[in-house]
Amino acid sequence: MYGPLLMGRSLADVVVLQRRSKLQLARQMLGPRSATLRYRDAIAAAIPGRTWRGDLTDARSMSILDEEALLETFDALDIALRDHWDSRRYAERRDADLQEHLHRVRRA
Repeated sequence: MYGPLLMGRSLADVVVLQRRSKLQLARQMLGPRSATLRYRDAIAAAIPGRTWRGDLTDARSMSILDEEALLETFDALDIALRDHWDSRRYAERRDADLQEHLHRVRRA
């Protein structure tokens, strides 16, 4: 989100991949500076995190992307991500990140 904020006042079309459902960060900052501003919910699931007190919270959750929704978003933008995408590698890294996140949540 910070990159577009540093790019000036005349942004073209901006698409934001949401990491939290229904949360549209920076709408007030990016909207007036963009020709169009769209948010794409590409979340398959969100695993809650913990506050420093140990309470479960969505604010520190880990979002798991819907792989096909992600690729479709880039397809619609004519960005050839699918040509270079490795589903196996993505799944391995996603699962490793998920295990680390769950370890932190259980430890708290």
